[in-house]
Amino acid sequence: MQLLRRDVPGSQRAGILFTAGNTTWQLWSDFLASLRTGDAVVSRAFGKDIFERFAEHREESALFDQAMASFSAALSKPLVAAYDFSAFRCIADIGGGTGRLLTDILAAHPTVQGILFDLPDVSAAAQALLDASGVAKRCKLLGGSFFEAIPAGADAYLLKHILHDWDDERAISIISNCRRAMARDAALLIIERVLPERAEQGRAAEAYLVDLEMLVYTPGGRGRTESEFRAMLSAAGFATTRVVRQRRP
Repeated sequence: MQLLRRDVPGSQRAGILFTAGNTTWQLWSDFLASLRTGDAVVSRAFGKDIFERFAEHREESALFDQAMASFSAALSKPLVAAYDFSAFRCIADIGGGTGRLLTDILAAHPTVQGILFDLPDVSAAAQALLDASGVAKRCKLLGGSFFEAIPAGADAYLLKHILHDWDDERAISIISNCRRAMARDAALLIIERVLPERAEQGRAAEAYLVDLEMLVYTPGGRGRTESEFRAMLSAAGFATTRVVRQRRP
């Protein structure tokens, strides 16, 4: 019950409010039609994607940002522990929201600089967290769209739970824009749930659920297998050098 309070560490209040909110219920109530047609619920319900709707409904957008931050807080420390980010001079978190993961990376690695890049109103909301964590002086906040241009100057570019929101064409566009911004020796780090190549009962249950959520919330977004991720990266001019699988506790 404590996690339903907004003023406790690890609070999931915003996540619960968003998950049980009117928009979520409205979309999931039409889920069976999407199973039959393969078309996203959000397109029928609103005539636009979920991010366009959020742009027009600021209170709902703010709740979504808070929910994503609370979900990210539960994942960021295990992610920081699973990968050595200290090898990089500067890490750019693309679509990094309110900055939970990048803040934890910078706190764990005092020599690393950061760039937090998201839509202007989203990235601006990160300032309080950066200040409270004592890493604000090592992090630039930059606003923009990853479909247009991505800031240069980092030697690692991070995409955490971004690509599953988009179809292959737009996901490759995001990856390609990263490639244009990157120096030749820079690294692209992608954090995503990976679907098994062949569906098996009991495996990757969370990834399957996210795949279904994308059918509800996004036109074209979906979960992907490792081979599908590799194919997208290849199409954008990347070679996959390493896959790190986070172990569940």
